[in-house]
Amino acid sequence: MITLRLDKGSYTVEISGETPNEVLAQAELFSALPATCPLCGAAVHFTHRTPQKYEYFGLACDGSPAHESTFGERIEGSTLYYKGAQSWSIAPVRARDCQPEPEHVPQRAVRPTPPPARPATAAVHHQRPPQPAARTGYRTHPADRPA
Repeated sequence: MITLRLDKGSYTVEISGETPNEVLAQAELFSALPATCPLCGAAVHFTHRTPQKYEYFGLACDGSPAHESTFGERIEGSTLYYKGAQSWSIAPVRARDCQPEPEHVPQRAVRPTPPPARPATAAVHHQRPPQPAARTGYRTHPADRPA
């Protein structure tokens, strides 16, 4: 029995087989996988979805927004392969990803407290000094000037 261990940082994969050919054939997929998301650098994890009777395997990151990449499946042998860094995109929001809003618990109404009363003071009104008339800066025609 041959065992190969691949440490990718955020995950570790251990592959076993009877011959080197078996182990390396299985290691092909895992050795090509990134340790972090190529778009945002967040840690990645494996995903598996089965919408409408189809199976999708891939990687998704823990970033915000989350990114994902699905694996391709070879026609011969039904083995998976990594499509590369260009296959990553923003992960769609799925119904199972949405958390239900917490139930609204009515709270007791709280009346606002009025501001503290101010001590009474005598009102003092100051009179403004008269302001000079605004000058427009225009000169009047000599005929319009007072004599």
